[in-house]
Amino acid sequence: HIDLEAYKYVFSNPTSIINAYKITFIFSFVAMVMSVLFDAMIAYPLSRRNMKGKSGLAFYLYFTMLFSGGLVPLYILITQYLHLGDTIWVYILPGMISPWYVFMMRTFFSELPHEIFESVQIDGGNEYIIFFRFVLPMSKPVLATVALLTFLAKWNCWQESMLYINSSEKYSLQYLLQMMMSNIEL
Repeated sequence: HIDLEAYKYVFSNPTSIINAYKITFIFSFVAMVMSVLFDAMIAYPLSRRNMKGKSGLAFYLYFTMLFSGGLVPLYILITQYLHLGDTIWVYILPGMISPWYVFMMRTFFSELPHEIFESVQIDGGNEYIIFFRFVLPMSKPVLATVALLTFLAKWNCWQESMLYINSSEKYSLQYLLQMMMSNIEL
């Protein structure tokens, strides 16, 4: 027995699916770009040998990776203090920096030859030139890995829509599909 009721349900309102695709792609792409940039900007100083206080910062990142504040304080922070509820920024900002990706990038950056950076400093280059013109181009494998994993994680997120989004025009694709599946089963 072939049943096409699910297709009838989906194609009865195709604008919601198209809008969900658009919203999900936009926030996944923006979150991916911002996450890769900020994770790399945190990981680079941690990979340098002469950075003061890097063990304290690394411990802070490691501690936040192990223990979270909990869902209720996060919900209160996002909705009442940061006022990100029912905006597209609720998809992007809360999970923008990942300690796991920072440590992955730090490990990759620490394996880059330091002689190149010393020669750039002798030629008059500062840390910004070293980072943007030398470290990032030499780190394409780790940047691509973090970009792919971040994009996939954001593409598959549905909890943010369930918790923070009130209007159906701003639902992510995964949450919209989940709601459609539950409506079809009824």
